[in-house]
Amino acid sequence: KHPQIYGYIAAMGFCVALMISWFTPLLFSANMTVLDVGQGQSILLQSGGKTILVDCGGDDDERTADIVAQALLSQGISYIDAVIITHCDTDHIGGLPYLLKRVDAGAVFLPHVEEIPSSLISENVILTTEDCRLSYGDTRISIFGSYSMDSPNETGLCVLFESERCVILITGDRGSLGERLLMKRTELPKVDILVAGHHGSAESTSEALLQKVKPDI
Repeated sequence: KHPQIYGYIAAMGFCVALMISWFTPLLFSANMTVLDVGQGQSILLQSGGKTILVDCGGDDDERTADIVAQALLSQGISYIDAVIITHCDTDHIGGLPYLLKRVDAGAVFLPHVEEIPSSLISENVILTTEDCRLSYGDTRISIFGSYSMDSPNETGLCVLFESERCVILITGDRGSLGERLLMKRTELPKVDILVAGHHGSAESTSEALLQKVKPDI
């Protein structure tokens, strides 16, 4: 009998849902979103209104970029404060050039490579050999630099995300050797979340690392 009223209610419901999706990341000290990109890795870390993207690669480069862009734009986010690429294989970086056509980004941290992909050459790219740290309010992000080794996997970057209530460790494609070198280089804390190394490879996420960081998840 009152189609206009139902239309208004539906519109209001949509607006409320949209506002919730926008403001949810601001309500928590840390928010982690692991995106389903198939064989690859792409993780959003959000804290204090800041957004950090760790890796952007999957089964299909353009589809991966679409998945990441949709996750961001659905929250009203069109700017990434930092992008950290742990490893330069396509299943970690392939979607990034397409994503950067749709959203803007601050610094882009890459492991030390002999040649930067031409699609990513810009003043924002930082080749990371030394450890560096970013601070956003009460959130600290440590980026552990690459090593001078023959194996590309072991030269990848590692990311330690620390907020008031959550500690997350991402080791990229490093194997047990790279994990040991990381533990030798820095004193790792106990973590709430450990992202399995090298997509769950049997040679990564070693017992030594597990005993050191004792992840809850």
